[in-house]
Amino acid sequence: MALTFVDYAVVGRVATLTLNRPDAMNAMHKPLRDDLVAALGRAAADETVRVVVLRGAGRCFTAGPDLKEVTESPCLYDLIEEDYRRIYDAILRCPKPVMAAVHGASAGVGASITLACDLVLMAEGSYLFLAFANMGLIPDGGICWQLARTLGPKRAFQLIAEAAKIPAADCVAWGLANRLVAEERLFDEAQAWAESLAEAAPLPLKYAKQVLDQAMRADYLDTMRFESAIQQLLYKTEDSREAIRAFFEKRKPSFRGR
Repeated sequence: MALTFVDYAVVGRVATLTLNRPDAMNAMHKPLRDDLVAALGRAAADETVRVVVLRGAGRCFTAGPDLKEVTESPCLYDLIEEDYRRIYDAILRCPKPVMAAVHGASAGVGASITLACDLVLMAEGSYLFLAFANMGLIPDGGICWQLARTLGPKRAFQLIAEAAKIPAADCVAWGLANRLVAEERLFDEAQAWAESLAEAAPLPLKYAKQVLDQAMRADYLDTMRFESAIQQLLYKTEDSREAIRAFFEKRKPSFRGR
């Protein structure tokens, strides 16, 4: 499938998906959304890909939704639940780590996508922009869930009420992002980090996403049981046996995802 608004490139075991509508600051109109869902699906299905990096072309990650399209939508609920939600589901259900590499603004739906990713690398000077209250709206795409659980309800409410721009340094300090890097190094650092993760056993990374999702919804004992079941499954894999052999043979293991 040809993609118009997302550049799809694979280097080694890392797929890089670049939002490519720079003349509109990567505002996410329907063709861009469709391309992003398709690109995420391609990366998820490609057995040679182990890590996915999501980034933006031009001045920023994304300025958020295409407001002209939003104002023309007959039902905002349907637009969010039946269209935008496909993006978040594709990230959450991807069996591989999805890393956001953010420069400039990540606004509105961009913040939703950023926070849905498993890992977030942010450039100095970049920020998440929760602009919703400025338009008489609340954050969507799971932002309220992410903020409340990461920051607590009081700080989350403050950021929502103030339509805050959250600087990259605060995102890292508060646990909304993982690393802060110089802007000129952002994409090189993202590629290097992704390549490092791609050397790891892929199945634990896949199942870690599932266990953490379970942990956010279940209690301690239920999560522990789920961990035990996944641990048993992984213990029976070829990769686990290879890791044990490599340990005793004092060599680096070669993981195949089996």
